[in-house]
Amino acid sequence: MARLKQIESFVATAARGSLTAAAQAEGVAPAVIGRRIDALEERLGVKLLVRTTRRISLTPDGAAYYEHSKRILADGEESDACFHEASVEMPHSQAGPGIAPFRNDAQERLQDEVSRPESAMGDGKTRTFPTSARP
Repeated sequence: MARLKQIESFVATAARGSLTAAAQAEGVAPAVIGRRIDALEERLGVKLLVRTTRRISLTPDGAAYYEHSKRILADGEESDACFHEASVEMPHSQAGPGIAPFRNDAQERLQDEVSRPESAMGDGKTRTFPTSARP
């Protein structure tokens, strides 16, 4: 969750051009945005932004990371919207031809992952995964 917040804060800052504007959009203090970006840069091992008292600009690495991160966040929002529309606007059994196969495929893949005892890491070790809901 912290990683996602760091990325969201970075994208908001880059898009708005200031920590203050990004902080206002997210409803937090500018210092929170600054700490998230510092943590992101530390985790990645590169500087993403050049910060002065008057402006913020992207480094070349920051520009590349910004473009990639925007796409990832947009894809996540699209996925959420797709499932939200399907589950709120219509029952699963009545979902249109575009939604029902997508949901069925996702559910089947999840079930396969949960019920498959072999390791996804390919190390030859057998692992078991819980398949029942918590009591």
